[in-house]
Amino acid sequence: MSIDCGALRHRFAALLRTYVPAAALVFDAEPGDLTDASPVLVVDRGNRARPRLTLRGGQTAVLLYVDCYITVATGDPGYTAADQADARDAVAQQIDTFVDTHQTDSLGGWEAIDQGESSIELGIFNDDGISRFRERVPLTITLFG
Repeated sequence: MSIDCGALRHRFAALLRTYVPAAALVFDAEPGDLTDASPVLVVDRGNRARPRLTLRGGQTAVLLYVDCYITVATGDPGYTAADQADARDAVAQQIDTFVDTHQTDSLGGWEAIDQGESSIELGIFNDDGISRFRERVPLTITLFG
């Protein structure tokens, strides 16, 4: 059975919209324009693997990235570096809680989620010129079929 990776990504993003209220926006693909909202989550697919379990069945492991973009504090007294750090930590905690409580999903068809080590980088990630931190959270979603 082949897995519809697009449907998986859309379902995962829809659940993040519900269970990660600290995120201002959640996209289920790279939007091209991150807008001036912060934090913004983007769900994107990485690699996939399909090891065979038997002659009739197998599993698919799909790597999803949840990228969390947080606007960098620029000296505005209404938005400090502490606010930016707190926003990043709130999103991280909500993503962790979501992963812990949604190890299976009958609509999405997955049976397990494994969360890898995230990475954080600073940069300008689209054409708007806004400096952001991006925390990339790798998640391996396992589906059987």
